[in-house]
Amino acid sequence: MLNRRLLLSHIAAMGLCTVTTRVSAAAKTAPGQDGLRGTIDIVGYDVGPDRGDDQSKAINRLFKAAAEKGMPVFLPAGDYHLSSITLPDTLWVSGVPGRTRLIHTGGGHFLTGEGLGKLTLSDLVLDGGGRSLGADAGGLLHLRGVADLTIENCTIAGASKHGIHAERCGGRIIDNSISQAAFSGIYAVESNRLTITANTVFDCGNGGILVHRWEAGEDNTMVSSNRVFRIAATDGGTGENGNGINIFRAWNVMVTDNHISDCFFRHPRQCSHQCADFQQPVPAFRQKRPSIPSSGFRAQSSPATWSMALPTAFSSSISTRAAGWQPSATTSSATCISMAPMYMTAPVSASALRRRRTR
Repeated sequence: MLNRRLLLSHIAAMGLCTVTTRVSAAAKTAPGQDGLRGTIDIVGYDVGPDRGDDQSKAINRLFKAAAEKGMPVFLPAGDYHLSSITLPDTLWVSGVPGRTRLIHTGGGHFLTGEGLGKLTLSDLVLDGGGRSLGADAGGLLHLRGVADLTIENCTIAGASKHGIHAERCGGRIIDNSISQAAFSGIYAVESNRLTITANTVFDCGNGGILVHRWEAGEDNTMVSSNRVFRIAATDGGTGENGNGINIFRAWNVMVTDNHISDCFFRHPRQCSHQCADFQQPVPAFRQKRPSIPSSGFRAQSSPATWSMALPTAFSSSISTRAAGWQPSATTSSATCISMAPMYMTAPVSASALRRRRTR
């Protein structure tokens, strides 16, 4: 039979277990607690928020020391003025979402990293303020050769070039807000299994999300569940600018469930004239314009490509394959609304055109 003292001791023990469990859960989600001893002390490197002065040298020292010690960096809420920051390998930087602001002071690059195994940036605001970037910087966040990249829950605004320039990178760019970039929001070139998902890209000068390669080849990028809107074509051109989502020379790219509206070209585009097994352009007069299918799709032909225009409301699913690809799409007005027609372009070989003429 339990007496009062024993009952109270049991209740106290249960309360202690609950508190311990909550503390353990909080420790798992706090920056730097995933197998590490904690975050590095930024005060010891003369770094702090809202100081007003340029902290570039101090932050470079902080990032280098944190990477060498294997410790993450947590930047408290406030403004940090900086430029020409080099991101070292294994660096993990996080802040308070929407309140930790890294502000570009102009000149040189802003944040750059090259030849890295792993890099993690989360919960930060990167504010370019429209200030000029050096000739070697392709974007406000300029990355090259990062094998395992994570950019998550960041706000990137005011880039005088691309918002994110990621060349030869793998990993994921997820749940970010990217706006007011003079070029494109995300420019991913020569990627290796990069995931671009759940981002909001808007008010950019020449493009939303671009997945390109210098030469045609395997890319394996996944572009899904992004919202892209208000994309202009400031530099004009004949289609290379003003795209919500643009895939160029990249094979095995999957584009699914994206919402695109109010763009100069309001549709995902696969630029195929350099892709797959296409050998040489076929003169326009040799082509036979395909008939209009009863389903309501409109087929179009050109010297090198054919395309299909879909109704204004749809959810797209596109996958490019190395041996010549065919588009597929499903209509779902509940998933994607207020969209202009989407054009999906695929390479057509001379032999395929000859077969069409005989039908």
